[in-house]
Amino acid sequence: MIKRHLLLVGAPGCGKTTVARRTAELLRDRGAEIFGFWTGEIRERGARIGFDIESLSGDRAIMAHVGFKGGPSVSKYGVDVEAVNRIAVAEIRRALREARPAAILVIDEIGKMELFSAEFRDAVTTAIGGPLRVLATAMTKPHPFVDALKRRPDVETVAITTTNRDRLPELLAAELTKAS
Repeated sequence: MIKRHLLLVGAPGCGKTTVARRTAELLRDRGAEIFGFWTGEIRERGARIGFDIESLSGDRAIMAHVGFKGGPSVSKYGVDVEAVNRIAVAEIRRALREARPAAILVIDEIGKMELFSAEFRDAVTTAIGGPLRVLATAMTKPHPFVDALKRRPDVETVAITTTNRDRLPELLAAELTKAS
């Protein structure tokens, strides 16, 4: 049996978000109650210019953009920490308030941009310690917060690669369904 929480890790572009989304779809098809949020690229004429964030309840915002100035940044992207709080933190708190104990919370992603928010770090910590199962994607590079999550005895780290990403959603959904 797998551990209570799953942390999907891998190199950028390996398919972490795709695995998380597909696993969530399969779980929903099997009747699971799903909460959470996704992040995604914003592209203009083929070039990445930012990232958006969207909750499963339908709220959406631009989380980071090349045009955002003043405040935290990752590479060329300015980060809107308030967007993280409005969308990701609000969705995690909603799940903790409204979900049945067998529900699954999908967090995509626990990365540099999201971790600028102290509220986000607190919400993730509360969720991992709470009654819900968590399926999250996370950065591979060392970071004190993510490293601490990886060391938790109730968190299983699953490495996503181009060779395993297509078969993982079915395997993860089957395990999460059995364990719920």
